[in-house]
Amino acid sequence: MIKYKILPIPYEKLISPIKLWLFITHNIFSLFIKSIAGRVLYALTIGIVASAILLNSGFFACLAAYFCGLTVLLPLTLAFEEFFHAASCIARGKVNTIRNLIIGYYDINEHNLLPVFAAIDYRGQFNLIDKFYISAGGPAATAGLVLSAVLFTFFIEANIHIRLVLILDAFVPLVALVPSSFLVQSDGFNIKDVAQKLRMPWHYSVLSQIASIRYPLMYCFSLKRAFKNEFVNIKDTFDAIDNLIDNDRINEAITIYHKLLNIEPFNALYHNNLAWLYYQQGDLSKALRHSKKSIKLSPQDEDFNDTFKKIMLALGREVSVI
Repeated sequence: MIKYKILPIPYEKLISPIKLWLFITHNIFSLFIKSIAGRVLYALTIGIVASAILLNSGFFACLAAYFCGLTVLLPLTLAFEEFFHAASCIARGKVNTIRNLIIGYYDINEHNLLPVFAAIDYRGQFNLIDKFYISAGGPAATAGLVLSAVLFTFFIEANIHIRLVLILDAFVPLVALVPSSFLVQSDGFNIKDVAQKLRMPWHYSVLSQIASIRYPLMYCFSLKRAFKNEFVNIKDTFDAIDNLIDNDRINEAITIYHKLLNIEPFNALYHNNLAWLYYQQGDLSKALRHSKKSIKLSPQDEDFNDTFKKIMLALGREVSVI
C-alpha cells in the first residue's frame, strides 16, 4: 500500500532558493536511501563503480553510468521538479500557500519498499491560471535543465553513455506532463483540466507550458525576494466594476477587465464587456477587436452578437459573420 511522509516546509527555507532546494533534495534522497530498493541499488552501484575502477573495465564503466543515473540522477531530478513547482508558486506571489513536502512510498509490513512520488502541498486561494503555471513550471523547467545538460555533453564531447543516461532522465519530467490520475493526479492531468476550463487552444497551452519556465527563473535569479500575489476574487471584482461604471469611471473599469483577461484570456464574457465599454467611449477599433474575440469564443450568444452589430453600425460597416 502507499503511505505518505509529510514534511512541513519552514518559511525561512521558502525565501531562500538554496535552502529550499537543499531541504527538498535532502528529504527525497534520505527516503530513497532508506528504502529497501534504494539500499539494494546503492549497494549494486558501489560494487559496479568499484569494479570499473579496479578492473579498468569498459563494460563496468558503462554499467556504472546507468546505475549512477538510477541512484543519483533520478531522485535528483524528482527533487528539482518539486523545487521548481514551489519556485513557480512563490514567483506568482503565493509563498504563504506552501505547507508541506509530501513523499509517497510503497510500504510492505511497515517497511519502505520504494518512494514513488513527491509533491508540494499548497493550501490557499488560486485562480485557474495560477494552477496552470504552477503545475507546468515544475516539469517544464526540469526538462529544460536536463536537456541543457544533454546539449552540454555534446559540447564537451562526453561519453555517449553519459549522454544516454541524461536523455533517459529527461523522460522523467516529460512523463509528468502526461495526463494521468494513477496514484495521484499528474501535472499533465491538472494542466489539461485547467486548459479545458479556460478554453485554451492546444497550441496556446503548449506555448504557455514552455513559458512557465520563467517563474522558476524569476524565483532563483530575481534580486527582489517579494513577489506580487495577483489573485483575483471574481465576484468582488465584478462588484467593483459595477460600482466604477455607476460612477462613470469607465477607464478604471477597463483596466480591471484587462487584469481579468490576464487570468482568463479566453473568457468570452470579459471580451464582450470590454468591447461594450470601449464602444461607449468611442474607441471603436478596440471595441471591434474584443467583440470579434467574444463571438469566436461563443458564436451563439445573442448579447455578444448584439454588441458586435452595434459596433459595426457605428463604424458604418455591413454586419457579416465572423
